[in-house]
Amino acid sequence: MIDPLHQFAISPLLKLEFCGVDLSFTNSSLSVLIAVCLVYILFACGLKKGGMVPNRLQAFIEIIHNFVAGTLEENVGKAGLRYFPFVFSIFFFVLLGNLLGNL
Repeated sequence: MIDPLHQFAISPLLKLEFCGVDLSFTNSSLSVLIAVCLVYILFACGLKKGGMVPNRLQAFIEIIHNFVAGTLEENVGKAGLRYFPFVFSIFFFVLLGNLLGNL
C-alpha cells in the first residue's frame, strides 16, 4: 500500500540533545539549508562581475528584482520600498523552497 503522506514525515538525520532539548538535524532542516545555499550561490554567481551587457543569470536576477520591486510598490507604495531587501529575500527563499519541493 502506498502512503502519499510519507513524503511529509520529518525524520531526524543527526540526533542531538542538549540539556533536555531536542536539537536534531532533520530532513526539513536539510531542505532549508539547501535552499539557503542555493540562494547564496545564485546571487554570488549572478552578481559577481557586472559588465555593460549582463549575462543570462544577471538578466534573470534583474527581471526578478524588477518584478518584486514593482509588486511591492503597487501594493504598498513608495514607502514600502524600504522593506524591499526583506521581501526580496523571503521571495527567493520561498521560490527555491517550492522548486526543491517539486523534486
